[in-house]
Amino acid sequence: MINNAINEIKKSKKIAIFSHINPDGDTYGSGLSLYLFLKKEGKELYLFCEGKAGFRFENLNNIDLYNSKSDSYYDLAITVDCSDLMRLGKYVSEFEKAKKSIAFDHHAVFEKFTDITVRDCKVSSNSEIILNFMENYNKKFIDKEIAELLYMGMITDNGIFSYDSVTGDTFLSASKLFEYGIDNYKIAYEYFVKTTQEIFNLKNKVLSRTRFYEDGKIGLIYFTKQDFEECKTQSENTSGIINNVLNIDKIMIAISVVQVENNSYRVSIRTKAPYDASKIAVSFGGGGHIRAAGCRISGFMEDVIDKLVRASSVELL
Repeated sequence: MINNAINEIKKSKKIAIFSHINPDGDTYGSGLSLYLFLKKEGKELYLFCEGKAGFRFENLNNIDLYNSKSDSYYDLAITVDCSDLMRLGKYVSEFEKAKKSIAFDHHAVFEKFTDITVRDCKVSSNSEIILNFMENYNKKFIDKEIAELLYMGMITDNGIFSYDSVTGDTFLSASKLFEYGIDNYKIAYEYFVKTTQEIFNLKNKVLSRTRFYEDGKIGLIYFTKQDFEECKTQSENTSGIINNVLNIDKIMIAISVVQVENNSYRVSIRTKAPYDASKIAVSFGGGGHIRAAGCRISGFMEDVIDKLVRASSVELL
């Protein structure tokens, strides 16, 4: 399908690129790199994403390109790292202005919603798919800035090569980007390691009340609006904190529940082999990968927690 995608992009002049809601490093890396890449061929480009950039990404070069302009129609809409149409959030209507559409994706759970789909659920990040596309399209368009964005996408989605989604091909893809002079330490620190004292305080507060279930095989943390107020943080600052729970040797399933409104919660689920995070998320209308998935749930906090624990206990059986 990659050749079909290349042909469609080559004949399109006005192109809109969409990243998923609640953006992470991979969707930013995929979307921004593709924008800069296609700009070199003189395409008229538009870039959309619903959600605030977390503190690690708020100073990312060209982040202001997102949502800066729109038009009445597009020759082509391209989604990156989006497993279904609803992951576009409020920009679904913008997507529907396009005559044709392409999806670049790597999720195990995927709902086809575009004319052309370029998908590989075996890679550790969507940025690897974008790199492969670029190499087939015109490798000469890749430069240091584009390479750094792709590398950022890779390492933020595979835990700096520590997740079980990483393969030998992952390292081969990353090694290609070093040819453009990227700074591994700087990118890893800025977009994966760096934190603030406020987020450090939030992390300590939440982890201190971690709940354990099923003889310590399930660990759950939760964030309330009061937590964010007291620590002077936001819901976007919760990224990665769940991994501290998953790192406990006995834990098989880790759950993070983040209050976004009074009775609305964003849920992240992480698992160790052989358990499937996406199965749990799908049961609540969400989706994702085998080891990392998510969903949104409405209700009272304790009821939401109870439902998640029961669904996780079933997965452990």
